[in-house]
Amino acid sequence: MRRAILPLPVLLSALLQLQVTPAVFAQNSQTAYKLQHLRFVGSKRYSQEQLLAASGLKLGSAYSAQDFQNAANALSTSGAFSQVSYRFNGAEAEYQLIDNNEFIPCLFRIWSGLVMKRSRLG
Repeated sequence: MRRAILPLPVLLSALLQLQVTPAVFAQNSQTAYKLQHLRFVGSKRYSQEQLLAASGLKLGSAYSAQDFQNAANALSTSGAFSQVSYRFNGAEAEYQLIDNNEFIPCLFRIWSGLVMKRSRLG
């Protein structure tokens, strides 16, 4: 049986939700923190840029504690990781990720209008 590794955006919308275990959670989720440094540790499959895009976070923006949790949830629900945890201290955040090795093989066929027109004419 062949295993396919799907791009992260496909996984974000297609696979099951996994448990998220935050390492640290701020007492007041309404406090805004300006994110100066963000690091993703543990994934051998995805680049820092891909993970940053998947998390929805942007450096220099202000976030609440709930926003950091939402980013962890987004990574977790992608199905790309068997475990997601994070910690932050206000200006810096680090997400610890364990790649999920159980992928479902998929084949996508895309039909364009041109192919459909040809099949109707033929």
